[in-house]
Parts: sequence; structure tokens; C-alpha cells
Amino acid sequence: MYNASLLREILDAQLEMVCRFSRDGTILFVNNAYAATLGASPTEITGRSLWGFVSDADRSHVEAQVS
Repeated sequence: MYNASLLREILDAQLEMVCRFSRDGTILFVNNAYAATLGASPTEITGRSLWGFVSDADRSHVEAQVS
């Protein structure tokens, strides 16, 4: 059985950054470690575009990694 709150608790305990996003770049989930690197809370980041956090210099590299 899927337990969303348990999964969230496990991911938020991770020191590694975790981000899940849709094909168009909409951020669906980030854990606390990911949000902390951006100086925000997970709620402030969820729903925003991944591409707003990627520099122009890095965009082609990131696009190649996620496609």
C-alpha cells in the first residue's frame, strides 16, 4: 500500500537533493535538502518551472541529461 506521508518523511530525511518534475519542467516535488539549497521551502518551489533555476550557461547540459 502506498503511504504518501511516509514517503515524504523518508525523502525529507535524505541529505541528497531530490526533485521530481514533469516533461515541461513543472516541479512536482522537492525534498527539504533541495529546497534548502535554493533558500526556500518545498511549497515555494513546487509548481514552478525547473528552467527558472537553471542558468542559461547550464541549460543545454541539463536538457541533455533529462531527455
